[in-house]
Amino acid sequence: MKLLESQAKPSAALHNRALERLTRCHCIITGFDKFGTAKFNPSQEIVQTLPEQLRLKNFKVSVPLHSLVLPTCGEAAWHGLHKLILEMPPNAILALVLTGASPRTVISLERFALNIRDYRIKDNFGHAFNGEKIDDEGPEALRTQVPIEAFLKRLKRKSLPCEISNYTGSFVCNEIYYQAMHYGRKMTADHQALFIHLPMPAKIGKALRQSPYASINSRAYGRANQLDVMRDAVLDVASLLCEDIVLAKQPEPDSEPLAG
Repeated sequence: MKLLESQAKPSAALHNRALERLTRCHCIITGFDKFGTAKFNPSQEIVQTLPEQLRLKNFKVSVPLHSLVLPTCGEAAWHGLHKLILEMPPNAILALVLTGASPRTVISLERFALNIRDYRIKDNFGHAFNGEKIDDEGPEALRTQVPIEAFLKRLKRKSLPCEISNYTGSFVCNEIYYQAMHYGRKMTADHQALFIHLPMPAKIGKALRQSPYASINSRAYGRANQLDVMRDAVLDVASLLCEDIVLAKQPEPDSEPLAG
């Protein structure tokens, strides 16, 4: 699937087909509750303040936005997300934007999910795993089919501190990402998933202060402003993902999964 650079002015036929697909499009954005010694989780704070509709500027329409804070437990998190997916209309086109906290300094768009549970700490339900598979019959790794390189360019045009990451970790963030992608491919579902790791507000504040643009510098101070920057980035990615999905050709057969 390739993001069209001419999304703002697609051909009439493509635009009409996209409008039909938009009537079936739903966006799900998830975050996690706080875990370990953390006093709060930025992904939870952001998800709890999202609107109920996602505006797609290029089409001047909105699609339903479903927000969900997941427990920091692999099994319970997937149970909650899977339940929400099953509540969607049978012919729904789903854009899944999964978010979680990270010790990194910038917003990270994750390219891969690994078929592994290898927890450095116990999850919130007391589970600890040491190199176990998430799915015994699943591929060793999955690569998102979302065109994250194009997404990154769009975010950087807004001077947002962001990067592409090739390692989601081996904790619950990786697990929910793997489960979401693996489920969609097994079910040949018309949906795509992308995981975004969010830094703590103070860290992104530091990155924002290093920007040469005054409009970004002004949002670098105060937790509320820092969270708003990340919230806007998440919504931008969600909008791009919805537009990419509805403008895409009919889903093609999955390529071979990555070897371990």
